Amino acid sequence: MENYLYFAESVVQTGIGGGSPPEALLVPASSYLGADPLTSVSTCLYFAPMDAADGRRHRITLNHATTANGGGYKGLVNAMAAICNSTNRSNGGFIVVADSETGTATDKSAEYNPLVTSIGLTTVSIGTARSRRDLAVSGTTYGPGALDTGALTGPQLHRWTENGIIISEVLVDLTGLKSQSNNTDVIAVDDDADAHGYIYRNVVADGGTIFKVDMICVELPTASSNVGLDIDLVSNSNGTRIYDYDLSGGTYIITAGNNWAKGSSLSTQLETGPAAISAANDYFYLTSGAAHTSASIYTGGQFIFRFYGTMAFDW
Repeated sequence: MENYLYFAESVVQTGIGGGSPPEALLVPASSYLGADPLTSVSTCLYFAPMDAADGRRHRITLNHATTANGGGYKGLVNAMAAICNSTNRSNGGFIVVADSETGTATDKSAEYNPLVTSIGLTTVSIGTARSRRDLAVSGTTYGPGALDTGALTGPQLHRWTENGIIISEVLVDLTGLKSQSNNTDVIAVDDDADAHGYIYRNVVADGGTIFKVDMICVELPTASSNVGLDIDLVSNSNGTRIYDYDLSGGTYIITAGNNWAKGSSLSTQLETGPAAISAANDYFYLTSGAAHTSASIYTGGQFIFRFYGTMAFDW
């Protein structure tokens, strides 16, 4: 019987969809590809994906103590070798490596394999990567209220670096999302109080501090009637905003000021610092940029967003 390895972040949500990286992951030990010493206190583990259609690999980042304090890269890879090759069958091959989930249920405690506890392992971050040039993506990157009914079934995120700048590109399909007729209201699935509508959350540890954002219309939004074409991008510290919520108190990142046209684009960039376009770890929402005749559900429409981040400002 093969060993199966379990990892989980501090918060594990369900119903997120296939576009975001998972927050809990069970992988066969045979899919383990290797490890990369990211820093003196963090190591990335790579596993072959369950679905290799797009060439992505599972990437799990584990934070641990330094070598001097009993941790380090060698300590972790030694632990992984022992775990993968364990012959203890009393648990049916199911092995908890690092389960840091505590934020989902109040009665849940973190659980770590004794072999990784000894190296001072503290946190778990689960993401994906196409190559070593790609960076990890941790946590939930969009809310259930952004789950479109089109081809994407949720915002698609790709992240890479260029000349030291972290670029997080998000493709959003509006199909199935609803636009209220009022100005400044959140565009999202009209479902229930749990359909949080953010299209992207920037975790500074992954995407850096954002100093520039591009918004590009690659497919003109359509609706059966009363289509809302004036759409803004707004950030907010609260990740629970849903359809029809008045987000006028948020930070306006992109203000269209007019109807979008296919191929049109807008950018906002920080000119002076030290500061950032949005607060650390904020959530990004689409909102109605102008009142229109009545609420409508989009039947099409796609936008690309590029978030440019840096790990430190140097003015």
